[in-house]
Amino acid sequence: AYTFTVTATNSAGTGSASSASTAVTPKATQTITFNNPGSQNFGTTPALSATASSGLSVAFTSATTGVCTVSGS
Repeated sequence: AYTFTVTATNSAGTGSASSASTAVTPKATQTITFNNPGSQNFGTTPALSATASSGLSVAFTSATTGVCTVSGS
């Protein structure tokens, strides 16, 4: 954990430093592993799956819902 202070500086000069922040704990890194869906033929529905090293769930979404959609959990 660590703390920090903030000091603002502009053309008028430098302000006073803020009080120290409350303790901040950095977030841990994680790796997301995607399972290979295998070969797909046009028109088939591939099963997508992935796992996160953090144990959190992985969600799939579509940025082009007119082209492809995601259903299920």
